Amino acid sequence: MKRRMKQRVIAIMMSVMMVIGLVPVDLLGGVLQVKAAGDSSGKTYELNANDVTATGANGTDGYFTIGSSMKIDGNNKTFTVDNESVSFTQRIKTGTKSYVKENSLSFTVSDGDVATVTVCAVSGSSNGDAVVGLFKDDDTTPSQKQQLTTGKTPTTVFENVEAGTYYLGSYEDAEVTSVQSVNFYYVRVVTEKVATGADYVLNANDVTAVGANGTEDYFTIGSSMKIDGNNKSFTVDDASMSFSQRIKTGTKTFVKDNSISFTIASGYSATVTVCAVSGSSNGDAVVGLFKGDSTTPEQKNQLTTGKTPTTVFEDVEEGTYYLGSYEDASVASVQSVNFYYVRVSTTPASAAPIKFTPNITGLPEGAEVRLVKGDNSIALSNGTLASVKKGEYSLKVYTSSAANATVSEDYSATYNNATSITVDETLSGATVDIAVVSSKKNITVSIDEASKKLLDDREAKLQYNKKGDTTTTDITFTDGVFSMPVELDTTYNITCTNSKLAVSADAAEFTVAADTTAVAVGLTSKVMDVTITTEGESLGSATLKLTSVNNSSEYVDNLTNGSTAKDIWFNNDYKVEVVGDDTLEAKFAQNGASAYKIVAADTTLTITLSKADVQPHIYDVWDFGAEELKSTAFITYNNMLTEDDINAQYAGVAAGTKSITIPVEGFDFGEVKYNPAAKSNHRLRTTNAN
Repeated sequence: MKRRMKQRVIAIMMSVMMVIGLVPVDLLGGVLQVKAAGDSSGKTYELNANDVTATGANGTDGYFTIGSSMKIDGNNKTFTVDNESVSFTQRIKTGTKSYVKENSLSFTVSDGDVATVTVCAVSGSSNGDAVVGLFKDDDTTPSQKQQLTTGKTPTTVFENVEAGTYYLGSYEDAEVTSVQSVNFYYVRVVTEKVATGADYVLNANDVTAVGANGTEDYFTIGSSMKIDGNNKSFTVDDASMSFSQRIKTGTKTFVKDNSISFTIASGYSATVTVCAVSGSSNGDAVVGLFKGDSTTPEQKNQLTTGKTPTTVFEDVEEGTYYLGSYEDASVASVQSVNFYYVRVSTTPASAAPIKFTPNITGLPEGAEVRLVKGDNSIALSNGTLASVKKGEYSLKVYTSSAANATVSEDYSATYNNATSITVDETLSGATVDIAVVSSKKNITVSIDEASKKLLDDREAKLQYNKKGDTTTTDITFTDGVFSMPVELDTTYNITCTNSKLAVSADAAEFTVAADTTAVAVGLTSKVMDVTITTEGESLGSATLKLTSVNNSSEYVDNLTNGSTAKDIWFNNDYKVEVVGDDTLEAKFAQNGASAYKIVAADTTLTITLSKADVQPHIYDVWDFGAEELKSTAFITYNNMLTEDDINAQYAGVAAGTKSITIPVEGFDFGEVKYNPAAKSNHRLRTTNAN
């Protein structure tokens, strides 16, 4: 497919601006990773179903593996990829709604890479939606997923896919009704190198001359600085470090030639650790961190004479910096600075932690609020500055501060009435209000008079349950209201015991938030009463029968001109027939056919009656689903195929087995033959399970 330079530039810009919350990162430490800004070393791998002839290694450089149980056959679909229309004539079928490695497409994202995965896939059936899942290694729960609406051709994009082996397959999502298998047409994996932070160290013990020094010559010692012997010990990262040399500024005033310089690259921030002392016993010194050509330090620290402090400058942004003496007017008899050790610890800027102050209210004594992501948690203390990496977190109340404490069943922590929080730049430096509330409460469920009448007329009742829980509880209204016990951050369903009544969407499923106090239930009828009129021939003593096309058990009979057909499901197809007179045939005047979709506006249906064809007809029927058509007074059906006839064509296969392809030699029923042209991917599709 065509690649546009404009899209490449946008992709690079997006990499620079990417929020670390989208990249899985260890909450408590370790190497942070983000997309490398402007990194052009990535690769693109494509799998196009049009090019596939067999399972196994496929696509660019054999990068993808098509599972051994997957099927490839012809099918036309068009998708939009990168704003361009792309057409396919083949598909790769999982054939199962459940995830199985053999029924999936696999690929590996190499160590040090992060990937964007683009997928063109659809639901494998018109009977319902499918869910495509991206499964990592041996996980059976997808790391990312996307629902595929039946009849649609969406392009799915999974972003920030870190190193590992992945499988694209069907996911039997419990939240999706009648979930189906997935058919794939195209997969693209674009990898990019990730950037990691680094430590750059300047140790005076190792310095022999001014100029470039330290890790990878990261530092430059100013040409006017002096190096000589001097013994000092400092504490760095809780460990004692001893030095036998020093780097002297020799001046109390900032001069670039009397400073140590370094550059923090674009897209990074840093923490700068400095071991330095006052250059004289006559007074304190001030070490300053100067940026660019500024003569006023971005950050500074007073060095008490006779002390060996370790100074830490945090959140230092990209740019060129100079460490030197600062003649601070607020410090009496300010002196020059002597340096012994400098460490610059860089981090991708987007991974820099966010600092905020929690304001926690309502917390029971001894309990603790924590930010939780995966298996990791970070404790928050009321009024104490928190430093947290960007990302999405759950707010949880723990029974205590102990390592083995459990999540409280009685209390929940909320931020803006939600039990989750997004840590990003908007929280930086802010006071964040976190309210601890009871997890259990009662809300009011109300019903309007019209809905209550529908309920009473049908002698039905409402019930509620936690989503996914089959245990239901009856709702009993008193003066139109019901007090319903609920738990915070829990999803509930309200249903009606009569299938002919629909519960309003906002009450049928809702999630309880901290500010949820009431739910209003509305009911609408799925059925209606329809008046029947006739035209044309006289019905005489015969009657009419309306039967649902999709459910033959739903019918209304004994209808005549002027009758009322009760409980007709609107937006459903019905067929009409004459009962008691084979010489008459009936059709809907609305469309001139014997079947018609009845809609809410059809409060009256006109049935046209005409004389039927009464000449005798005989038909030989070869139905590959072995359906036996019933003969009428004037039409005789000779059903030529039985279930046994069809099953006999599948040697060694038990009757009723699903997803079996037609033998490559085809079918031979004597007078009727079927030749699949040596194709091995044709199947019979029938509702007959025998």
